Amino acid sequence: MSPPGIASWLDHLAPTHGARVGEAFGALPLRPVYDVPPDLTDVDRHLQGAEWSLRVGPAGVVDRARVMVAVDAPRATEGALQRALAALGPGIARGARVLAERLRRERPDLDLLLGADLGRAPRAKLYVLRPAGRPVDGFADLARAVLGAHGVAPGWTADVLDRAGRDPAFFALDLHADGRTGGKLYLSATDRDDADVLLAALDRQSLRERLRCLGDVDADHAVGRFVVTPRARGTQTVDVTLHAHLGRDPPLSRPLSAAWQAVQDDARRVLGRTLRASYVSWLDGPTPSESLYYRVSPD
Repeated sequence: MSPPGIASWLDHLAPTHGARVGEAFGALPLRPVYDVPPDLTDVDRHLQGAEWSLRVGPAGVVDRARVMVAVDAPRATEGALQRALAALGPGIARGARVLAERLRRERPDLDLLLGADLGRAPRAKLYVLRPAGRPVDGFADLARAVLGAHGVAPGWTADVLDRAGRDPAFFALDLHADGRTGGKLYLSATDRDDADVLLAALDRQSLRERLRCLGDVDADHAVGRFVVTPRARGTQTVDVTLHAHLGRDPPLSRPLSAAWQAVQDDARRVLGRTLRASYVSWLDGPTPSESLYYRVSPD
């Protein structure tokens, strides 16, 4: 039986099929996303392997059932990652499920994360990371190959990395329940000026303006104060997202602020826990959105 925290919270957020996905994700061995106290119970430590998010799209529509889990790959059993990804439906690309298992077995130098978005267009995500941003030989080539096998033209990846002037900190596959696939590159920026350079290279003026308006940021975050994320299918950039690890309570739009207050109230009632904001993001594209990422407080 999986620990109750992840499964019960996702079931609350998505009553239609959250329990099935929550059980599959909750059954995985996880590692903490952030530093945690050493004396946590097993259930509380398992909860620290998940990060959640709220997204507000056009017309103020809120998606709440969004989660990412950090897999403790050496402890995962054969087939566990495939089963977790398949929990979103049989249409999730089989090639990506097989890839997750192969990376778990063959690439202990990489970190693997799984994500689920149970909103209006359900999808899974497979993230492949350089641990704590450390150099990994051939990581950009791996990103080109993996994204190229799942619907993203290698030329697009090469062009973005050339304009960015850096290897990705990590990359991810978008795995839709109807079988469609795509991918994203996550480009880490050391400071505000560096993030502005990335956004200028990607021709995202609205995000550059957003960046200028932000307050304090977390100078000690392992991945970077800012992360810029272009997404593609085929040869086309679909959208670009700016993530900011803020050092204080972030300024949120009215719909997102209301959703954040509501989900905190629910967590106290359903989990008996408080929540802690991690970072915020803004997506610039055909369906613009604003998101807040959070975790269950270990305190």
